[in-house]
Amino acid sequence: MKVGIIGSGKVGGAIGIGLAKRGHAVVFSSRDPLNPRAELLAAGAQVRSVQETVHGAEVLVVALPWNILPEVLGGLKGLEGKILIDATNRFGSFDKSAGEELAALVPGVRVVKAFNTIGFEHMDAPAFAEKPTMLLAGNDAEAKQTVARLAQELGFEPLDAGPLSSSAALEAVARAWVGLTRAIGRNFAFRILQG
Repeated sequence: MKVGIIGSGKVGGAIGIGLAKRGHAVVFSSRDPLNPRAELLAAGAQVRSVQETVHGAEVLVVALPWNILPEVLGGLKGLEGKILIDATNRFGSFDKSAGEELAALVPGVRVVKAFNTIGFEHMDAPAFAEKPTMLLAGNDAEAKQTVARLAQELGFEPLDAGPLSSSAALEAVARAWVGLTRAIGRNFAFRILQG
């Protein structure tokens, strides 16, 4: 699958490198594609401009600080119909979830909230006794199935958490994860247990 990563920091880097290792054609976006990060290229990925990344991708992963999303995504062409994985988090009090606001920012895109409830160091083959749960929220069933398959490849047990409006709950789980790191460190994950 052709996957574009918008945001090549720790979260985007971990997801992109993990998917590249599993045979996906991964392209990282950069505002300066002539100076790519060596570790990304070593994983078999390419580095292109943001617009080139969007153009060639079937699935896009957005892993950027929320405050720069409008600047980076505004004016991009060719987003319509693509699957966009929203791995962002923002903290504070808002009327709508970050996932819903992202969908409003890029109309016509199939947004799936995922990869936001665990630390970047566990996004590729998380080393726990059991597979962590990867919660997914979105309005497009086919898009969620695609994201679920990618999450499975990376070592997660995906769980459909409902429509995109459920992003608020996923973002609350992320806040809980961050809060717990202060007490127990970063080496943990959430798992849904069913009886």
